[in-house]
Amino acid sequence: MPRSNLILETAPAKVNLSLRVLGRRADGYHEIESLVMFARSAADQVRFTPGREPKLNLSGPFASALKGANIVETVLARIFDVVPDIQLGEVSLDKRLPVASGVGGGSADAAAVLRALRVANADLASTVDWVGTAAALGADVPMCLESRACFVRGVGTEVLPLSGFPPLAIVLANSLVEMPSDKTAQVFKRLAAPEYQTGGSDEPRTCFSSRDDLIAYVASVGNDLTGPALSLAPQISDVVRELSASHGCRYAALSGAGPTCFGLYDDLQTAKEAAMALTARRPDWWVVASELG
Repeated sequence: MPRSNLILETAPAKVNLSLRVLGRRADGYHEIESLVMFARSAADQVRFTPGREPKLNLSGPFASALKGANIVETVLARIFDVVPDIQLGEVSLDKRLPVASGVGGGSADAAAVLRALRVANADLASTVDWVGTAAALGADVPMCLESRACFVRGVGTEVLPLSGFPPLAIVLANSLVEMPSDKTAQVFKRLAAPEYQTGGSDEPRTCFSSRDDLIAYVASVGNDLTGPALSLAPQISDVVRELSASHGCRYAALSGAGPTCFGLYDDLQTAKEAAMALTARRPDWWVVASELG
């Protein structure tokens, strides 16, 4: 079967609009509940050319921040171990999202490569456990494989797509403070969550009647990682404060383990204007406006 020469995939930023940590499991992972959406205009770009020697090319404003083995290389090696007949190829990654920033950039990249492989190997696609392969790469990869608004439970691998949500816009902002490579592990360690007890989970919210309903839910749940993330990077409070004070911002908070923060807005034009004003005040920050989906 002929295969396409070039496959393009977008790896959008994953935004944890809310995040509850229910406890630490016996296996060392943490049980969570999180409302997740994706910022379409804040994204890495993946170009996959099937049939070439497997390798990774890096470009983009944050490419130099990638150190050591890249998750994209891990994807190519692991999928070949699982499916020896799969056709691999060359991956060019345009790294536009800050590294270790709390918006799942590496996980989104891995998921984008998996989607490209699925397209390139249409004759094998039905025989591959794509979700299981994604989960083996990291807890955030299955939700990024879906790359759509969802409610996430468990260790992050139980992904329930939202059946409906109102239009919403976002501004993502990151002061680009330097973070340790094990930032997420440090944040969870500082949280010192109790042992997980079954039965503490709420019914998942998979539908919202209005924008006000969604924002009220997000504000009521919050992000349990905010306190420990602030102890690691106090600059986060400046970013949340700037977003909260921007014109039209309905709610501002930290995404995931940070340090990227977000502000929610009623429409994309208002978000773009807020992003432009914030960039003018803080030209050394990374700031992007986007619709959510």
